[in-house]
Amino acid sequence: MVFLDEQHRFFDRRSRALERIIPHMHEVSRFFGMVVRMEHEEDVAPFVHVHYEASKGIAYYAKVSISPPSVIEGWLSEICWDHMKEWVSLRDRELLEAWDMLREGSPVSPIEELR
Repeated sequence: MVFLDEQHRFFDRRSRALERIIPHMHEVSRFFGMVVRMEHEEDVAPFVHVHYEASKGIAYYAKVSISPPSVIEGWLSEICWDHMKEWVSLRDRELLEAWDMLREGSPVSPIEELR
């Protein structure tokens, strides 16, 4: 993906806005500078939140569906998306179990990062 300056500025502002809502989300993994969080929402397909702080104060945010892996909101750089797509594909069963646990109000265990 190619990002224009306007998009970078959008994600920088979005990053600061996310700092206010992220504390109630459950962190499920962290790898290659990306933080993956999850919260259960009724009547939507399972997804994760991905937050990545790039260089020069630029931050990316995306909502990524679990099955099949796809960006449903936001943007990730091409390399971040490649890593996320691989990780979600490898860990889809664990992610769906975590989604069900959150729906039941149970705590979520960390999910192994991509290596």
